[in-house]
Amino acid sequence: MELLVVLTIIAVLMGLAFPSFIESLRANRLASTTNLTLATLAYARNEALRAKSGSTVCPRGADGTSCGKDWNAGLLVWTDDDRDQTFDAAEVRRTLEPSGNIAISANNVDLIAFDHQGRSTSTTPRSLRLQPDPCTPGQYQVRSISVGAIGQASVSKETCP
Repeated sequence: MELLVVLTIIAVLMGLAFPSFIESLRANRLASTTNLTLATLAYARNEALRAKSGSTVCPRGADGTSCGKDWNAGLLVWTDDDRDQTFDAAEVRRTLEPSGNIAISANNVDLIAFDHQGRSTSTTPRSLRLQPDPCTPGQYQVRSISVGAIGQASVSKETCP
């Protein structure tokens, strides 16, 4: 009988802790994906400076070695080594695999490019939005990564819609 009471108490405590644990996993997954995305952008900027030819971050295409349209497919970094302004599979420097349960979106952003001085080639900030699935309305669970004119990336927190 005592064993049954102890097991019941353990089951109740685990039931109370489990939702908190799930939320903790979701927060860690979001932080990890945000940090990996920031590191990928920093790497692309450094490659642009190193190669003196510029670099680009774009959504990974279906074949894994070309640019695509869906940011949820992962990220691809390439440098324009031959300076022909055209993507070549041999110029791929790094790929970032998609992260499960984290949606990445970008409004009207096909790519994020850096010139040979590490500056953004866009005159307006480029932004990526990372949102967990599910996202609790009103909670600050969304991360927005913005790349400004000087090429520096910054992160801000936003609420779930």
